[in-house]
Amino acid sequence: IRDRLTSVQLSKYLNILTIDTYSDTVAFETLYDLLVFRALKHLNQINGMEQKPIVDFQLRDESLFSEVGQFVQLNIDHSDSTDTWFLAINLYQRILSAHLGKGNRGLVIFDLHRLKFLSQNHLSVNRNALYLGALRQLRMKYADSPYSTFIVHELATAIMGQELESGYVDAHALCTEALATHSESLGADQCRALINKIEQKSLSVECEEVVLPNESILTKINYRNVPKVYGKLIRLTLEDRHAWQHLEMKDQIAFFLGKPIVEEFSADLPATDDFKTHSAEWLISGQSTGYYVLLFGTSESMDIDNNAVTAQQFFVSNLAFSQISQPERSPSYFVFDRGSGLPMEGAQITYYKSVYDRSSRRSHM
Repeated sequence: IRDRLTSVQLSKYLNILTIDTYSDTVAFETLYDLLVFRALKHLNQINGMEQKPIVDFQLRDESLFSEVGQFVQLNIDHSDSTDTWFLAINLYQRILSAHLGKGNRGLVIFDLHRLKFLSQNHLSVNRNALYLGALRQLRMKYADSPYSTFIVHELATAIMGQELESGYVDAHALCTEALATHSESLGADQCRALINKIEQKSLSVECEEVVLPNESILTKINYRNVPKVYGKLIRLTLEDRHAWQHLEMKDQIAFFLGKPIVEEFSADLPATDDFKTHSAEWLISGQSTGYYVLLFGTSESMDIDNNAVTAQQFFVSNLAFSQISQPERSPSYFVFDRGSGLPMEGAQITYYKSVYDRSSRRSHM
């Protein structure tokens, strides 16, 4: 049966089949490839949901990470031939044996599937090192092959996942090198996508939710791949607060920019070359009491389409309060001076309740 399935070219039936991902599509050459892949996917999904046998098959043998020629020769046996992990390893041996010697893309893709499966399920404490070592060996073996871009993408992704100091730099260099030699290969788009992900700009800002009047406001800027930021301090009303929160991000920015801008500034951030997130502090001049939004962006126009933009709301007030709740009694509130901590005599509190409106699917005060 396997020989008959192997002889059926899958290209004739791609129009009526649903293939999961791009890399899987290019791996399938025969009907046998597709059926084995679907079986492996099924085994991964049902493991953990089934009733465990008395003696389950455990992935402890580190030789399972060995080079494909050695892997298919391993004598793997188990008392329960229906165990999911045992069946999975057995299927990997069969499909890799079918492609072994051909040097085709199916061999590379299924071997990558095998190594990733082991990296996720192997019980060795060294499994991450074994996985990286196996990927590096596979990359060297297929260095001159256009299929190497698939391997490089998996290796670069794995290196990034290790959270090493130079992980993002090494991953970027691997993908860049792969594209220099195999830019038109089937896996090149995966390498380009990973490079774009590594180079992507990100920006966020943090500050106290409430700050004292006329005192400098300390902000923390978290940035990635951003050399310079632009900022706008915008004053809003309490009515504005309820108006913008249900808007999409692009509409929020437009809403803010239509309000009074109290202060504008820019800052050159400390240079970085590791593609990781860094932080810097920035002081903003003190403001009078009120409600504000702080906008930071990588462009002066705060264009959200091609740049990173972030917003942080805060209040300027000299008031603070604490709430004490007691069973079967209304809560008690204590209002005090935010700076000195002394109680505020004669303070009045207005209590607002948020009510959800089913028709608009929004909460209203």
